[in-house]
Amino acid sequence: MSDQELIGKYKETGRLIYVQDVYIPYIELIYGLCLKYLQDVSESKDAVQDIFLLVSSKLKKHEVENFKPWLYKLSVNHCLGILRKKNRALKLEIVTPDVYFDTEEHLNLEEQEMAMLKQCIERLSENQKTVIEQFYFQERSYQLIAESLNCTWNEVRSFIQNGRRNLKNCIEDKNKSIHE
Repeated sequence: MSDQELIGKYKETGRLIYVQDVYIPYIELIYGLCLKYLQDVSESKDAVQDIFLLVSSKLKKHEVENFKPWLYKLSVNHCLGILRKKNRALKLEIVTPDVYFDTEEHLNLEEQEMAMLKQCIERLSENQKTVIEQFYFQERSYQLIAESLNCTWNEVRSFIQNGRRNLKNCIEDKNKSIHE
């Protein structure tokens, strides 16, 4: 049976066997995609299972004409959602330490770190700076940023990746000079 026929059977009967039959031929593609984005075997395996559940629920609600590209986009969005959650958790972890110190020394150190981050952000190219600020501080999506800057989604992704790399290098350089 074709993908369309299997989807039709699933919508008629509600039996997951039809979703499984339409999903399994693409499982290696999905796993490879998840591994590319998440760069973790265990997380990728979990994502493949999560995507199967997403497919089964979304197929009930949506009319899907071309299953493979739809599945690909659904998988990419799921992986990006996982990465976004990890970034927010990491950001929260950095911003809110486990133990709060009220000492003047700790407050001074925190101010120094924020000043260092601001200096490094200022060193970024104008596009990288704008995109980093909108994505991390205003929590805007790639698509919204692309629309506001009149550029493509891929350009936004590139600005974020390059900006993060440049920030990391800048902060590492500043930390080396402090500790020398």
